[in-house]
Amino acid sequence: MIKYRLNPHAHSNHSDGELGIEEIGNIAHDKNTHIFVTDHNNVDAHRDFEHSMIGAGVEIKDESGIDVLILGIKDDILTLFDEEIEHRLDPHNPIYGTVNISATELTGIAEEMGHTIILPHVGTAEGALMLPENEQEELARKKVLVEYNGRIGKGINRLAKRFAQKFKLPTIAGGDSHISAYDQYTSTYTKIRSKVELTPIEMLQRVKERRGAGMRISAPGIMESLATGKQILKAGGMKMLQMVAKCKRKQLFGT
Repeated sequence: MIKYRLNPHAHSNHSDGELGIEEIGNIAHDKNTHIFVTDHNNVDAHRDFEHSMIGAGVEIKDESGIDVLILGIKDDILTLFDEEIEHRLDPHNPIYGTVNISATELTGIAEEMGHTIILPHVGTAEGALMLPENEQEELARKKVLVEYNGRIGKGINRLAKRFAQKFKLPTIAGGDSHISAYDQYTSTYTKIRSKVELTPIEMLQRVKERRGAGMRISAPGIMESLATGKQILKAGGMKMLQMVAKCKRKQLFGT
């Protein structure tokens, strides 16, 4: 029996992560953990990089500020981004800004292309619980996975659990990894067991079929959270703060 560890949510220095994708590939190999690199609103890390333990994905921030993870075969992820996302980016804040597409439309396109859809950090201000009930129901019909996030506390992850139970959706552990310290790229993962070798895409399919073998979800302390926040602000700066302010205003006042 082959034992796999899968982290479907990590960031490189093409958005707000600390490491280049080559360094993440080295960590994946050394720690025997398959990792999907899912940068914010861009796929540049994947354009000229191949590694058997690195999967391709992207984290898209929809027009209301809700994040959606799209994972799939590399060439198909690049096609999704180049044909459906790039022209919808905010020209003033392409990486950290919102994309001119709703979560329901985005997931519909991704589903048609055969990608895996994950709803990350559901209980936060950038999670699916901020959507109206009818839009939550529409997302749930698209066979999405719900993430237990390794960068947030147990209380918020309990909201993700309730969301998954309400809509009878499968769950997955995601690292939301940004820094090399605290073993962030490999400390949160979903376990998969198989009698045959699996690709990262095949591992995702096992999880969608509820054939995973458990999860490990790290519980970040104050120092780790501060270090992660420092890295995010270092990478995003004013662009990140502008995005947060815009999304908060829209959520509170609808404008």
